[in-house]
Amino acid sequence: LSHWGEGLAVQKYHQHYAHAKCDTDYGKGGREFEYLSVKRGRSTRLPIPKVQYVDVKSKPTWVFKSWHGGLGNMEVWQREVQYPEHVPEHMDAKRPLTVLAPQTFHNTVHLAHMEKITITISPVMFGFGKTTQASVIKLYQRLLSARSPFPKDKVSMFYSIDLISPRIEVTWVDGSVYEPPIMEGCTAQDLTQMIMEQSWLAADRIAASGKPLQPLAIDDYKWFQRAIEKKKVKVASKK
Repeated sequence: LSHWGEGLAVQKYHQHYAHAKCDTDYGKGGREFEYLSVKRGRSTRLPIPKVQYVDVKSKPTWVFKSWHGGLGNMEVWQREVQYPEHVPEHMDAKRPLTVLAPQTFHNTVHLAHMEKITITISPVMFGFGKTTQASVIKLYQRLLSARSPFPKDKVSMFYSIDLISPRIEVTWVDGSVYEPPIMEGCTAQDLTQMIMEQSWLAADRIAASGKPLQPLAIDDYKWFQRAIEKKKVKVASKK
């Protein structure tokens, strides 16, 4: 029997910290770590896991997905089998939330289902190099740049007299607030990516609650344009 540390720790963490609580690899030197721990014995068959948090008698509904609607449709990213227990009623949702999300590269922040962005920094806190405060100020400069499509009246910066770490508050159209985690080493591009990825999830929450969503003037997920380009290439190749 073999196992690679604890889960996917071998891929994400340092060996020492990944196995700090593992009795097999704990207390060894740097060159004595065993990534693959092999033990002799007979494999134990665990019982097949059952569905959690769902009543046995509850009847599911099947979501028939179609690729003809494009990847911009929320149904593509939802569960195929949806139980009533999957609906987060505490969030005033009428349907289950998506379990998958599209992924793309966001180089700008645009007004995607946002009300405003508030940035708070401490002007009396200094640092040298690529600090978290420098990254937040760089994001503020990006939002105010001439190339940025973000409306300038929707972003504001506040100065705090207290020595606080920088904070970014993104207010969505439904009133909820998202604060991206600002850790040492993150850049303005990382903050841009986090905010825009959360905007898609916020759109899913708002749509699940039954509130109407305004169409976006800028769509980073250009599924329909990509489909049209593929059709043009296909037609050109036939000629």
